[in-house]
Amino acid sequence: MKKLFLLILPILFMSCLGNENDLPTVDDSKDYDLINDEQIQSYLTANNLTAEKSSTGLYYIIENGGTGDAPTNTSNVTVSYKAYFLDGRVFDQANDVTFNLQQVITGFREGLLLLQEGGKATLLLPSKLGYREFGSSNGTVPPNTSIVFDVELVKVN
Repeated sequence: MKKLFLLILPILFMSCLGNENDLPTVDDSKDYDLINDEQIQSYLTANNLTAEKSSTGLYYIIENGGTGDAPTNTSNVTVSYKAYFLDGRVFDQANDVTFNLQQVITGFREGLLLLQEGGKATLLLPSKLGYREFGSSNGTVPPNTSIVFDVELVKVN
């Protein structure tokens, strides 16, 4: 009986693993931080833009810092934004949408914290500050993809 159990145990274990094709594929041999940084710098050069870079790797261009209230990490805010890839393809946009900053991707939150009400900026996010190695849950943004947001902080609620 022990021998039978020892034969069946590996089969049960392997059946629980699922199909490896169901898992997202990421090439661990690539340095996506470096790749994303080079892509963003090329984008800035090609578009004759000058951006600041934060310690986390967020590139940002403040068009207007704003003059109203400033958000905190836990603020509810109303924003208008356009989200697109470095090649210019828009994948999302909204006007006057309200949410809590704890509910958004890291780079978007970090960028909004640089503004006051009425402020406008362009945020260039490497994948580690965006959808990382997973991509967006709806499949719109592929894994390890740098993205850009044109954002206006309409109101801190």
